[in-house]
Amino acid sequence: MMSFVHKIGRKIILLLVCGISISTNLASALPQPKGHLSIDSSPQSMANNNPLSRQDKSPIKPRSFLPIVSIHGGGFIASPGRAQDIYIVDLIGDHYSVNKKNSSNALFGLGVSFTGIDNSRFDLTYGVNAFYFGRTTVSGAITQEQLFTNLAYSYSVTNIPIYASVKGIMKNSRNDNFNLTLDIGFGPNFMSTNNFNEQSLDGGITIPNNIFVGREITNFSAMAGIGIRISDVFNLIPIECGYRFFYLGKGNFNSFNNQIINTLNTSDNYANALICTLVI
Repeated sequence: MMSFVHKIGRKIILLLVCGISISTNLASALPQPKGHLSIDSSPQSMANNNPLSRQDKSPIKPRSFLPIVSIHGGGFIASPGRAQDIYIVDLIGDHYSVNKKNSSNALFGLGVSFTGIDNSRFDLTYGVNAFYFGRTTVSGAITQEQLFTNLAYSYSVTNIPIYASVKGIMKNSRNDNFNLTLDIGFGPNFMSTNNFNEQSLDGGITIPNNIFVGREITNFSAMAGIGIRISDVFNLIPIECGYRFFYLGKGNFNSFNNQIINTLNTSDNYANALICTLVI
């Protein structure tokens, strides 16, 4: 558990540091608008530039209670598989190796959020986001009694995490069309392990056992991300694109055979995703 907390903490701290650095660099790199270089010496201009004649305008905007709908889409790479030994009563047991550890697929999501803070420097929204991760697969070989590699196996994993999430939008004062976004969220992940299958590697001499069956597991999950929001795409509908890191938890299988001492497990499942979000 402590190892997991340290890994997630390092990811979140790295994303926050990168976000602050990128926001600072964007603000310093963009040129001043041309209007700032012109000098108007007319009485009206001098009156407008007089601090005493300016109106006192608060940077805080009226808070909106209308929901903000987010539609997510993208792709991810995950690593759900791991090698392990399966122990059997009165026998040495079998070794399950992994030939294909990483697997990729598409993901989709939907979110609803509300504005918490909205001022000239940053926005803060909070809400709920749900994602569907397409099926990932794990495949490998089975070495029976640690001696004979006679079988191959495969299985698949699907994930549906739901997050209570917070989004920060760091506003660029010199070009409000491009703003930095930071996301963080925590919640349950509904993981499903399924489609366990064995195949003979010696022409059918060794008969597949298929002793494991998938199951549903609910895990703790966490998400953190960084991206760029473009404000005036598709008729002033904002769009965001960026990177997100997901921790999805660990899954396992049930066994048909009461001689099996331990069951087949997945690894701690991490996903690295590139996501674009349409904000309505």
